Amino acid sequence: MTEKQKRTRVNWIYDEIVLVADVLSRNNWKYIEPTSEAALQLSTLLRDGILHGDRVNHPSELPDSFRNTSSIALKSSNIITSLPTYEGKGTHGNRLDAVVAQEFLDDEDAMREYAAQVRAALLNKRERRALESPLATAPGASSYP
Repeated sequence: MTEKQKRTRVNWIYDEIVLVADVLSRNNWKYIEPTSEAALQLSTLLRDGILHGDRVNHPSELPDSFRNTSSIALKSSNIITSLPTYEGKGTHGNRLDAVVAQEFLDDEDAMREYAAQVRAALLNKRERRALESPLATAPGASSYP
């Protein structure tokens, strides 16, 4: 795999999949359209790669397609096709799709609470990152990130 290929593929991690599954579970496990508000909100939340910690030093290292609305839609399809009740042809998601889907089926309330915690932590980290930005402390900088 070339360096360029490494930069264009970033595997989905558990917490990202939980956030997508949370939206799916609240919508009766229906596909998330790439043009939907839900896809846009998830994409906005995930695009800077904060959940990937030390694996991503700066969002500029990520490909333009990283967690865009189309990838959110595809991940929703991967999760749906991993459900035990799904009878169609499966997709090529990762093994965590089925794990997370089953966890939601087993204890939806606990998983929704976990998703809320992940979402809150992400928003908190984004706010801190914005406040630590050199632009945030520049003379005349707005107090809004």
